[in-house]
Amino acid sequence: ALATLLDVPADFEVSRPPEPESVAARADLEETALAARPDLLASRKNLALSRGARSGVWASFAPSLAAFLRYSVMNAKGFTGEYDTWNAGLSLNWTLWDGGLRESSLRETAARIVQAQAAVRAAEGRAKDEIERAILDLQSAEANRVKAQEQVRLAQRNSQLLKVSFEAGS
Repeated sequence: ALATLLDVPADFEVSRPPEPESVAARADLEETALAARPDLLASRKNLALSRGARSGVWASFAPSLAAFLRYSVMNAKGFTGEYDTWNAGLSLNWTLWDGGLRESSLRETAARIVQAQAAVRAAEGRAKDEIERAILDLQSAEANRVKAQEQVRLAQRNSQLLKVSFEAGS
C-alpha cells in the first residue's frame, strides 16, 4: 500500500532515521536564545535608544556656549584705516523656562523606557516559553520514536509467527 501511494516499486527498504542529538542543557539553550534572537536584540536596542533619548532631554537643561572668530580682508580701508579686520566673541544661551516642555519630555521618555523594559521582559518570556515548548516537543518525539520502535519489534515478531504458521500449513 505504501509503495502504491508513493508510486515506487514494491521492493524498497525502509531506512531508519538517524538518532536525534541529545538536548543540550536547558540553561545553555536559554542563554543562546537570549543572546542571539533578533526580536530580543531589537527590543534591547530600543531600550538603549530610549535611555539615550532621556539623556538628550537632560542635556537640554544645560546652557549652550558658542564661540566665533572672524578675520576678513577688504580692498578698501575701513573705519580703523586698515584693510583687514577681525572679530571674536562668545555667546551663552540658557533657557530657564520653556513652558514645561522639557519636564513633559522627561516624563515621556521615562514612560518610553518603562515600555521598552516591558517589551524586553516580554520578548525574553516568549523566548523561554518557545524553548520549553521545543524541549517538550522533542521529548514527545523521542517517546513516539521509542513507541514506534516497539511497534516495529512487535510487527517483526508477528511476521515471524505468521511465517512459521504459514510454513506449518495453517
